[in-house]
Amino acid sequence: MALRFNPPPNWPAPPEGFNPPPGWQPDPAWGPAPEGWQLWIEDSVPDGSAGSAPQAGSAPDAGWAPTQAVPTGASAPVADPTGQSASAPSGDYAAGASPYAANMNYAQSPTPYHNQQQAPGASPQAAGWQPIDVTQAGMPGGKKPVTKQWWFWTIIGVVVLALVIGIVVALSGGDDDSDNRSSSTTTSSSSNDNGTSGNSSGGSSGGDQQDEPSEDERGTTLDNPGDPQEQMITFKASEYSDDPDATLEVEIGSVEWNANASLKKELTDSGRSYAWEEPPSGSVYMRVPVSVVYRGKGQMSSGWLSVDFVVDGNTTEPEYLYSSKEFRTQDMPRSGGKAEGYFTFLISEEDAESEEARFAVKGFYGTDEYYMQAKSF
Repeated sequence: MALRFNPPPNWPAPPEGFNPPPGWQPDPAWGPAPEGWQLWIEDSVPDGSAGSAPQAGSAPDAGWAPTQAVPTGASAPVADPTGQSASAPSGDYAAGASPYAANMNYAQSPTPYHNQQQAPGASPQAAGWQPIDVTQAGMPGGKKPVTKQWWFWTIIGVVVLALVIGIVVALSGGDDDSDNRSSSTTTSSSSNDNGTSGNSSGGSSGGDQQDEPSEDERGTTLDNPGDPQEQMITFKASEYSDDPDATLEVEIGSVEWNANASLKKELTDSGRSYAWEEPPSGSVYMRVPVSVVYRGKGQMSSGWLSVDFVVDGNTTEPEYLYSSKEFRTQDMPRSGGKAEGYFTFLISEEDAESEEARFAVKGFYGTDEYYMQAKSF
């Protein structure tokens, strides 16, 4: 039985005898066909009488595909009896040209829609078929995927930056005290003849002992110097040195406040009288013996130990004389060895009589200073 194309009343009237060719679609501007409208009807049915929905349960005709209801959405393809979809022709209809024939003579196009047999094994198309409206963005409704949204990658960047900052802070953290000190300084006490720990004043008893600073605190400031008769200083090398386990054990001896006579005799006896220089009026040479035991790799350098004379915050550096007993002229030891010699200072007679004199001692490089009383004993 022949079928006839039946456009809905809201579409422009087609040319007489028009049958949509393969690939034809209505112009989206025409709007959707009424719900349930049948685009293909039997040739015997009058025009405009096919507005009802297709009858359910009717057997399909073997000569053409089942009647389809046109979807109500705009731009839905018109289904022909073979189940093929078509694309709408583009064209300007304002000039009066037929919207069904945009630069193409459809009358000459083949219309193989009638008296065709259904392919063996093929199932009829389901009524009410409607294609998915996929936009250019590749997602229904025109929405971009989350991974293509600008805010998605902004959040990812902020999270990564926070993680990097957290890792850097964690790696750079640690004990502030160990970072601020490249080496350590400790002291140890010696015992006097009575087998008890002594002090610069000869010791005290009762409540006076409670007011005295602890051994760990003595020597850490100029106002709280260590006692050379009781304490020895141990300097530990920096963790960044060639030998971070190296140590210097330093002992400060009894001060010779006016060493002018003994130093002049020493230079004369050694044939170096030419090196003697009389001190300026009101000044004297003061000497203090220092001994160092080195423990570590290789040989100790004389530059690893420095001693300054300090009175009321004013510093005097040692003189470099040609005496064979000066510390700087001694052969420096290797691990377990010992070096002994004098540090000589040119000071005023007034400072030589001061009871507030201190020695500022440093071992290795970058260590904290340690302070010892300058005293005779």
